[in-house]
Amino acid sequence: MKALKLLLILIVIALTGCATTTPWGKARPFHDEGWVYYKQGNYDAAIEKFKTAVDLNPCALSHWSLGLAYRGNKQFAEAIPHFKKAGELEPKTTLYQTELGIAYYHNQQYQEAIDCFKRAGGGWYYISAAYESLGQIESAIRAKKNELSLKTDNSWKFTATSELRNLEKQYDEAITAAKMAIELKPNARAYNSLGRAYSEKGKYDVAIQSYRKGIEIAPDWAPLHKGLGYAHLLKKEFKEATQAFNKAVELEPTNVIFISRLVLSYYNMGRYDDALSGVNKAISLQERPMAGLFFAFEEGFTVVVGLMAGGAAEKAGIKKGDKIVKVNGISTKGWDLEKFSQSLGGPAGTEVVLQIVRKGSKPFDKTITKEIYTPKGAVTSFGIRGSIYRARGDSDEVMKDAEKAMSLDPDNFWARFSYGTACLDKGRYDDGVKALEGEIKRKLPAENAQWLIAKATLYAKQGKTKEAVGTYLEISEEAISPKSIPAWNDRKVLLQMLKPIVQAHRENARKFEAKGRFQRALNELAGALSLAMDDKEAGEVRNSIFKMVRRMPRPPEISKDARKRALRGEILLKEGDLEDAISEVKKAIRLAPFSAKLYFNTALIYGQLKNYPEAIRYIKIYLQAAPDAPNARAAEDQIIKWELLMERGK
Repeated sequence: MKALKLLLILIVIALTGCATTTPWGKARPFHDEGWVYYKQGNYDAAIEKFKTAVDLNPCALSHWSLGLAYRGNKQFAEAIPHFKKAGELEPKTTLYQTELGIAYYHNQQYQEAIDCFKRAGGGWYYISAAYESLGQIESAIRAKKNELSLKTDNSWKFTATSELRNLEKQYDEAITAAKMAIELKPNARAYNSLGRAYSEKGKYDVAIQSYRKGIEIAPDWAPLHKGLGYAHLLKKEFKEATQAFNKAVELEPTNVIFISRLVLSYYNMGRYDDALSGVNKAISLQERPMAGLFFAFEEGFTVVVGLMAGGAAEKAGIKKGDKIVKVNGISTKGWDLEKFSQSLGGPAGTEVVLQIVRKGSKPFDKTITKEIYTPKGAVTSFGIRGSIYRARGDSDEVMKDAEKAMSLDPDNFWARFSYGTACLDKGRYDDGVKALEGEIKRKLPAENAQWLIAKATLYAKQGKTKEAVGTYLEISEEAISPKSIPAWNDRKVLLQMLKPIVQAHRENARKFEAKGRFQRALNELAGALSLAMDDKEAGEVRNSIFKMVRRMPRPPEISKDARKRALRGEILLKEGDLEDAISEVKKAIRLAPFSAKLYFNTALIYGQLKNYPEAIRYIKIYLQAAPDAPNARAAEDQIIKWELLMERGK
């Protein structure tokens, strides 16, 4: 049906536009061949045919067709001038503005996309998404409401409502609306919105299922693969995340957000060469050689209306109000935007000679040497690259990228983190602590963990042991694991520095136990356990705890805070909120590592989550804590059942 509509549009445009001209007769065979290749998905061949058609007959239809072929080939930047030209030749045809808006959107030129869709009088889905990408959430919400007001099909109404509720951070309502949309008519956008809402609520398994169902319907829609990858990333399933992000990048190879997410997955896996390759690509897409001037057209000539601070034009002595009458000796009279822009083209280092007419002076020449312009939005890429260099051991490059990131945006997470860790490695501990002061909450647990580990390490280097330990203990157990290789490696360095603290805790525990002060002794061992280097050391400390409990005349008391965490875990478990239940029970264990019941409950929750390795680990700790418990045999049997389920992959 879509193909039929497209062909009808082509026929109408051909009849009303350029079909009657003599050049069209020459161009039409190439045009028709181009469409045959286009429908086959052979975009390279289609591009060559449409290029010939444009050369022979540069009408709106020819430019539009070439733009579509470029867009099909994911060459969005190349598609833009042809959609733009089609719109200039036939300004009343809103289709061209719509296509131009889509190309701008996929080229991450979001403001330009918004302007095009508004001129076309539609495209509210894209307008909302573009505003969200620009961080203008209120505008995104208004655009989504406009889209919703135009929907007549109930399924699409519920879909747009779900997307609106996600923007408003009303995730339960987003889930309800998406489910209603799917019940009426399953569609990819509804599944995408459902997956997003579940991810925001920390329900990553259900989010993954939602994205996968969406992919079954629309396997070539990149946002679904991006969402799927992000859910895996949040679960620390980095291999699965890279697979999903690679597919998203394959579908939209110039999307910097998709590439950056792929880079983070590689980085956490310890695949630093792949991460570096990806982040270099992201930076190359964001940096552009520019002359550094803004212009308009007056009386047929180009007039400078603004200058980029510190840019090439300003350095060359160009001033606001200057009239540019020649470029490289060629008159600019009658030039349009595209022609003038092309005259300033070329890579960084290209010299362009401008003849200037300035009020009160004769014409004179100024030479501009084009320079690389780095937008503020590239800050994350430079910050991440600095961290990648650090993980690779390329110390000379770390500070360079960290300082570049800080110059772009000193409030950015990755700018501050890379600069803080660069200062740590350079022995500039005060500067490092200052960079990491305050708190930045990130959705990716490993990022929060690395931030706190770096901050704790800086405190330790300053000799502020109490602050170092306190900062490290802010990290939840589930936020860090050996899967996150750079964070885990940083953790090992920190804990090695804190080794004397662990030894002091264990020595104090022995002294308190000798005096019969068992509760104090247990508190000391809890402190040692929280700073254990690895499973072996943690096991040794736990064994000391369990042995002491058996020697105590009465069971140890659980603190008020530990009881609070345990009760919260039980309530969340009854409500089916397994992820949050795990988090609460683990916090209780940190406070009361002698409680066998807490290990048992944690094992059962992991079993419900089908995380059988962790379930088995915790049930074994329970049996160490309570080998004579009435349900010990049942616990042992449960291990056998979980091992079987692991073998069967269930």
